[in-house]
Amino acid sequence: MKRLAAALILLFSISAPAKDNLNPADYPLTAQVVSTGKSSGSPGALTMPVGSVLTAVPFTTFFAEIKVNDGKTYIVSGSDVQNLQVGEGYSARITDGNRKLEILGKDSKSKLRQWSVVIDKVHE
Repeated sequence: MKRLAAALILLFSISAPAKDNLNPADYPLTAQVVSTGKSSGSPGALTMPVGSVLTAVPFTTFFAEIKVNDGKTYIVSGSDVQNLQVGEGYSARITDGNRKLEILGKDSKSKLRQWSVVIDKVHE
């Protein structure tokens, strides 16, 4: 029984997510959330093949306007926008060939998390 318990503890410690090692120093920018919103599409706005039948799929897009201390304002989208609070400042970095903004913040349990959003538009 002790071996089983030791094996389980070892298994769970090995499978800890890599995001627990987030380093704020790797996020050199400061991102200020100016506004957030969501846009919902009506059924039928997007049709996807399911088997041999086209099915209407409703959708919701989350978006935000984020001012970054690089002098630019970014319009971003993605499901992670739901985690951002208007007026809050976050550590951030731009990745994936200037196509993504990765934001470092704390979740509802005050645990450090990285949220990734797609950069849709940049205002100089």
